[in-house]
Amino acid sequence: MRIAFLILCFSWLSSQLYAQNPRLALYESSPMMVNPAWTGKFNGKIQVGAHGSMMSTDSAKMLHTNFSLEYRSKYDEEDRRNLKYWAAGINVYRYGHATSPLSAMFITGSAAYHTYIDRRRRHNVSAGFQATMASGQLNRQPEKDYFYDPEISGGGFTYREGDSDIPSTSHSYLDFNIGVNYAYRNPTFTFESGLAMYHLFYPPNDIFQLDADIPRLRHRGVFTMQFGFEMDEINTLQFKSMYWTDGLFWLSSSFNDRGTNEYKVASWFGLELVKTPVEEKVFRFNYGLHSRSFRTIMPVISGFYKDQYNIRATYEYPMNSKNFEAYRAKRLEVSFFMYLNPRGRVRPYTED
Repeated sequence: MRIAFLILCFSWLSSQLYAQNPRLALYESSPMMVNPAWTGKFNGKIQVGAHGSMMSTDSAKMLHTNFSLEYRSKYDEEDRRNLKYWAAGINVYRYGHATSPLSAMFITGSAAYHTYIDRRRRHNVSAGFQATMASGQLNRQPEKDYFYDPEISGGGFTYREGDSDIPSTSHSYLDFNIGVNYAYRNPTFTFESGLAMYHLFYPPNDIFQLDADIPRLRHRGVFTMQFGFEMDEINTLQFKSMYWTDGLFWLSSSFNDRGTNEYKVASWFGLELVKTPVEEKVFRFNYGLHSRSFRTIMPVISGFYKDQYNIRATYEYPMNSKNFEAYRAKRLEVSFFMYLNPRGRVRPYTED
């Protein structure tokens, strides 16, 4: 009863708060972009990941790609969830399209520490730190037609077409982020909650680098929460949610730079049926259904081969874009993960 009440309270709270539209649908497939403390939050020694998203609205398209490599200092198959260990990761994220005037790349180095805080080893705490080098490119050739829509932009840089007539320019800045994550597990129930803060020192993000009143990124907060209920020896039902406030240009520290259309959403949440690995099965599948504020729908399928390779896919579709202008984007996303041991051999994957 208490758990159900907590879920209802959180769902109500999420519907009352405003958050910037998360650009990705499968946000867990790019974990270091959600919380630095998620670095190394997997079972195995090395994780290699790739995540791609093709987004489109009626007038514009944008391709998002993300590649990651993560390493854990310790791993024990018999006690994999409760070890004290360090983790490090490298993440390369890029967005752009041939029809878009703006593209950007973000190279991130992350470090995190994971530990348990009780003798029974049911309570785990993680803390992480990131440093990111962001590089933006603007290219507006007069003979080409460009279409830019902030709803599907990856953000990070201020760009408004009327601010300058410069046809091409570039800008870079250094950014820092921190995060914490708490997890509780018992034989039938799991709970996790994380909080991250991005853009700690308000980096200047104007692609034109205007002299007067230079916009700076405001802090971006990311709050995540997850419940897991074991239904039987094989199936676990997970409730996942995320609240996200983004420091994009229309929320910059400059009032003159705030846009009129903020493309805001309230929350990201969903249910997923997770199956425990069974040794004799070569393939297994998890199924989920996610949404943004009950205004888009995201069916998700996650397939495993020999518990060594994982492919996830979703297609996000707006349910009522005529009434909610900020929910026009369609997103086709696919991600791939491979798990290795220290000698480069593929290591079987198990749910964390």
